[in-house]
Amino acid sequence: MGLEVKIRMVGRKNGGEQWLESAYSVYETRLKPTNLGVTTQYHKSDNELIKGTEADENKNHKVILLDPLGKLCTSEV
Repeated sequence: MGLEVKIRMVGRKNGGEQWLESAYSVYETRLKPTNLGVTTQYHKSDNELIKGTEADENKNHKVILLDPLGKLCTSEV
């Protein structure tokens, strides 16, 4: 397998939030034809998410943070 992508988020896997399940499905569909391994790590709180992200950084993993209130970007041409 090639590169691995770990999606970290606060919430539950079966939390019933339809928008979240839909968004994850879109990412999964877009990444499926690539040579990427995609896993999702759910955290119970913001603090746990921060600890997990800091652990990734300490392992020299690249971290990309998505902020729903941040600047809107698109991958479309």
